[in-house]
Amino acid sequence: MKTLPLIPIGWAMVAVVVLHLVGVAGFVWEPTRPLFAQLVPLNLIGNALLLVVYHEGQKTGTLWRLAVVGLIGFMAELTGVNTGLIFGDYTYGKPLGLQLAGTPLMIGVLWAMLIYMFTAVAGSYRKVLLTGGGALAMTLFDVVMEPGAVKIGLWSWSGATIPLLNYITWFALSALLFAWMAPVAGQIKNRLALTILLSQLLFFKALWVLL
Repeated sequence: MKTLPLIPIGWAMVAVVVLHLVGVAGFVWEPTRPLFAQLVPLNLIGNALLLVVYHEGQKTGTLWRLAVVGLIGFMAELTGVNTGLIFGDYTYGKPLGLQLAGTPLMIGVLWAMLIYMFTAVAGSYRKVLLTGGGALAMTLFDVVMEPGAVKIGLWSWSGATIPLLNYITWFALSALLFAWMAPVAGQIKNRLALTILLSQLLFFKALWVLL
């Protein structure tokens, strides 16, 4: 059964864009930066809930596959942050909230959200196109996200530059997760996904430039 949205899709799109712009302003203005850092988990949860509300199509198969995506993403990050062997040598900061063994629980939600949104945007393309194209899009997104995320303390790298290994692993792991989602890709339709995806991308790009 189709979920009834709380507000019309147009207003939801405007709200998402405005909230991300407010987020940029809050991080750029130094006095409010600590407050907005504390709001990061709420922002991610809010975006996730909006995606659930505006999801169109069959849900059961999609939700359990996304749960697996979140678990795999979290376990990869848990292993990576504690060994330095998967993405490189990095540590998480406090803004992402509650952590297990140095890994925020919200990072699994972030992986699931990104895979879901890119799948929703891609639609029911052939598996090979979704897997390869989706992985490339995810990696390009990470290229933009990394500098901004580092500047607001979401995580930090031990070296002066972000290692190439991080992007190679992002591509490989993303390809695996898109292949996992491919059987239900045609069921994933969400008119809000592109707005949230672009808002997040511009949010991190703005922080990269302005901070």
